[in-house]
Amino acid sequence: MDLNLLVAFDALFRERNVTRAGKRLGLSQPATSAVLARLRAAFDDELFVRTPRGLEPTTRAEALAEPVGRALSDLRAAIETSDVDPTATEATFRIGAVDAVLSVLLGDVGGRVMKEAKRARLDVRPIDPFAAPVLLASREIDLAIAPLPEDAVPRAVSWAPLFPLDLVLATRLGHPLAGPRRVALADLARFPHVVVSFAGPVRTAVDDALAAGGEGRHVAVVLGSFLAIPHLLATSDALAIVPGPFARALAAEGLLACSVLPKEIPQPSLTMKMLWPKRLDASASHAWLRGIVADVGRRVLEAKR
Repeated sequence: MDLNLLVAFDALFRERNVTRAGKRLGLSQPATSAVLARLRAAFDDELFVRTPRGLEPTTRAEALAEPVGRALSDLRAAIETSDVDPTATEATFRIGAVDAVLSVLLGDVGGRVMKEAKRARLDVRPIDPFAAPVLLASREIDLAIAPLPEDAVPRAVSWAPLFPLDLVLATRLGHPLAGPRRVALADLARFPHVVVSFAGPVRTAVDDALAAGGEGRHVAVVLGSFLAIPHLLATSDALAIVPGPFARALAAEGLLACSVLPKEIPQPSLTMKMLWPKRLDASASHAWLRGIVADVGRRVLEAKR
């Protein structure tokens, strides 16, 4: 198939408008309509249906969009040279991270991308951080942010450190344990806990530390996401042990309080990392995106100090 047809399909899917897609392609409106007719013939499907809201993709077009976009992105990365202006890119950057990380980084990263590369696109999805290598290998994402240990990073994946991962105790404002002082181990057993689990065991090092001290805890709520935590804490005396950057960002907005964990609770010896497939090492546009993420990560590190 003519590669230009796939480029046109991608433009039409993004713009949902023949005239705007034509401007992206450098074609007139009649020429773009002619290309659409060729696409329909090639795939034996209407692909895009005209509606008052613009072009609506058919089921067949929806199924084609992701693999076509991924293939074009890979091709652009393969032929891109170092003197390409990343801010002129029309690339789609697929980013995966746990939602707590996205809530901390995405505002600044997305804002800079939209300001500096007006025709680029971010496709962002929350992921189980330990699934990052599989998602990178399958090309479902091309940049992951995850606290993988170094020995868990595959050889085909490059990485760079962002910031150390620490844990803090999160509570509602005005909670009996809220404040700058270090919480005692016995205090953790006095209140219900909210725990985030990505399909793994709910028991953690926190339970081991409590058991060693002759204490236990009641896990009242198990979540598959961090985003509901401030809402649950706001209406109860529950506790949550969460990543420090996430908690500090919410505390700065007045949504919860942070306290120092008991000394018996071990801090993870993990660093939040930016990971990407080695095939993108030389991509100028991807390196530009990684630079933005690294800049924002440095600010997260500075906020901890």
